[in-house]
This record gives sequence, structure tokens and C-alpha cells, in this order.
Amino acid sequence: MTFLVNLYTQDQQERTFSFSGVSLDSGLDIINALAKKGDTLQRVRYLDEDGISELPVYLFDGAPFAQSLANLEQDWRQLLTQPNGFCYDSDWMNLFQRARHIRQSRIAHLQACHDQMQQLIWKTQHQMKRGAPKTRLLRHYQQALNHFRTSLARTNDYPSVNIRV
Repeated sequence: MTFLVNLYTQDQQERTFSFSGVSLDSGLDIINALAKKGDTLQRVRYLDEDGISELPVYLFDGAPFAQSLANLEQDWRQLLTQPNGFCYDSDWMNLFQRARHIRQSRIAHLQACHDQMQQLIWKTQHQMKRGAPKTRLLRHYQQALNHFRTSLARTNDYPSVNIRV
């Protein structure tokens, strides 16, 4: 994950930079520290495997995120482990079944895209003449193939919903 930051320093100099290699909560705390010291955030973006997300600058008020995120994680983990009766409700059952169907459809779509990309790579390797265009095209196809592999792995690793009736 990468954070992209645009800000004005206390002496009104415009700065644009990025950083990565930290956890989400640490990255948010770093940006919060900049806001706390008096820099004016103009734009904050978060880049991960799913794409780029704009983060509203008003969220960065100087208060640390780490503890709030830890509390939130503790709450949802507790909710996931508690037995409850909401699964008996037909609306929830329909929602879970729909979510399962969407997940299965996503896996099938990603697998089909993955297979098509492998075919394109094979055709390009065997049917196109050597040269820079072939190299660029193969590199582009390989990046797309890696994207599909990563997305497929993430979708398969994501825990499916178990419905207890």
C-alpha cells in the first residue's frame, strides 16, 4: 500500500510526496502528524491492489488513528465470533446467498480473464515478430495476468460466509 500526499507546509510551500511500507493505521497516523504540526493537507490518496482511493482531508485532525482502528477491529472480531440468531431471518439468508453467488461469479470471471490472458501471451510469443512492440505487449499482458492472479487469490482467500440454519 502506498500513500500519496499533497500539502502546503506551514511556510506555504507546496509539497507532493508518497510513502509506503507501513501499515494502514501507521500511514494514517503519519499523515495526522503532518496535520497536527500545522501543514495544510490538500489531497490524500491511498493506493493498494484494488486501485486508488481518495481520503477526505477533514479526517486528519491530528488525533491518532491506531487506537480507533484497533478498537474497531476488536469490535468486528467479537461480532464475528458471537453466535446470534440473525441468520434465521429470510432477508439475511437471501443476502448471504446473493453474496455467495456474487463471489462465485467473480471467481469464474477472474478465472476466465486469467485464461484468456494466458492465451494472448502464448499467441503473442509464438506469432509476433521480435522487437520492442512485442516486448512491450508481453510486459503489458504479464502485468494484467499478475493482476488477475492476485485478484483471484485474494477472492479465494477471502473467507466465505457460512450460513447456519
